[in-house]
Amino acid sequence: MKHMTGRNQCALALTLGSMLLLLPGLLLPVLHLDMNGGLSSDFGQFNMGILRRQNSVITTILELQEHGQLLVAFLIFLFSVLVPVLKGILTSVALLTHKRELARKIGVLTGLIGKWSMADVFVVAIFLVFLSNQSQPAISQHHLQVFGLSLKLRVNITVISALGEGFWFFLAYCLLSVAGFQLARPGDLKES
Repeated sequence: MKHMTGRNQCALALTLGSMLLLLPGLLLPVLHLDMNGGLSSDFGQFNMGILRRQNSVITTILELQEHGQLLVAFLIFLFSVLVPVLKGILTSVALLTHKRELARKIGVLTGLIGKWSMADVFVVAIFLVFLSNQSQPAISQHHLQVFGLSLKLRVNITVISALGEGFWFFLAYCLLSVAGFQLARPGDLKES
């Protein structure tokens, strides 16, 4: 009877584990963004929240679709949802099948799909957005002339971003998925 090698058992466990992490990585917020504004003068101060957002990958896709950005929504769906799911399913099937030729063909197909996987690029892009927006206050001063009175106004806008829990799940998915794929040797079976 033929069995999966220890290497492929580990690859399968990593692949299945990565798929479990992908779901919260897609559904939970990947980025929290708060934008606050303030206006102050010698007479007083006015502060308000301008924008408060937390988007998951899925809500981002739906919002882009809703606003007519169909190509961008489709590309995010393709590279962040469809390709990872398809790659995980095919890798699992290739590792579980007892037919060497089928496993090798699926392995080749999975390798081709993997080249189109943008998960690592997606994670890095989110991290760069996070770093570039990390609590950057913008303060400007203006003079306003009203009926001969000169008012000094200070406008303060602060953008605060934080990585959401979805980012960490998606990052963990990426790492486990890559490790599982690198470890996998579809078609390698051992005799017992």
